[in-house]
Formats: sequence, C-alpha cells, structure tokens
Amino acid sequence: MTTRRAILIGAGSIAISGCSNRTSETTVTDEYRVGVDQPEEFIEYSVEVVQGEYSNSNSPVTIELTMTNISDSELQYYDQRDAVFYMNTDSGYGLYSDELSQDVYTYDEDESMWVLESPVERTADVQFESLESGESRTVRLLLLAQSRDAEHSPSWIEFDTMYEITDEDTEVNTSNEIVDVAIPFTIEATLYLTLEDED
Repeated sequence: MTTRRAILIGAGSIAISGCSNRTSETTVTDEYRVGVDQPEEFIEYSVEVVQGEYSNSNSPVTIELTMTNISDSELQYYDQRDAVFYMNTDSGYGLYSDELSQDVYTYDEDESMWVLESPVERTADVQFESLESGESRTVRLLLLAQSRDAEHSPSWIEFDTMYEITDEDTEVNTSNEIVDVAIPFTIEATLYLTLEDED
C-alpha cells in the first residue's frame, strides 16, 4: 500500500510526515498551520500560510497552494476548481479564491471572525485546465465562515477533494459537456488547517 505524504507548514517551519507518523513542531498557538495529504501520483501540492491569525481584522486566514505536474506528460484535469479546493467546505467553513469580491464577505467585529455575507454560487459547467510536465499552478485561498454560527477558530478543519485527470485531450461541446474522454485517473487529496501541535 502506498503511503500518502503529508506536508505541514507553520510559521517558519516545515515538517514532512506519513499518515501514521506525524512530526512535532513548535509554532505560535493562535496562528493556523496548513498541511496536505498528497495524491499518490501525477500531482504534487505545496502549501504556505500567508496570513494565519484567525481574528486578524485586516485579512482572513490566507494560504497559498501550488499544484505541480510531476508526471512526464501534459495532464488535463477537471474540474479545475476541485483541483485547488475552491469552494470546498468543512465544519462551517469554506475555501475561496482571494479574487472573490469583498462585497460578499466581511469581518464581524462582535464575533471576531471573517464571514460570508452572501452565498457564493458554483456554476454547473465543467471547467478544464492543463499542466505541462513540470508546470505549476499557484492560487491563494481565503478561509471564510459560512455563517456567524460557525465555531470560532476551530482547532482542526479538513478539506477533502477529488477530481479527474487524463494525459490525452478531452473533447467537450459548446455546452461544456464532455463528449469524449480518455480513461481518466481519479486524484484525491486532503488539505487541513490546524492550531494543534502534531504528535
């Protein structure tokens, strides 16, 4: 059985561990660290905390995520939003692009949290992207509460994703419906944010 790799990054520290053997590290307790359980092949992720303070009134918790094609071939993947955890939700929180309009989220002074003011709808179309061998794609993601009822600064938030990749061209019609696709590979990955020390 292949051991999935995890990367855990905090304030100025990096640890790499397997699923059953986490590495302890020291970090500021009120700042989030971020980790990712890597896919078994084709794609490799790296993550970095840009702003880790939950109750920072200047900015939500922000992470930078990079996905890299580590295969020898060009890969096409879909849906591209799933590949970068966009709009993925867990425990009353979601990850959103830093390009999201600031009209739909705000800092609640009473709750000391960043929260969505308006729902963000995901379109039903299938969105494709591709990466050449060795090419990377980097995005910044904001951690936003879905409502003011969400738990304040939860110690662990976990986002699971699943998407498809193929090393051959996938044909779609003008309605963004898949017409013909080579046998795809399913990619699974987990991104998590934590305030806890890892044992």
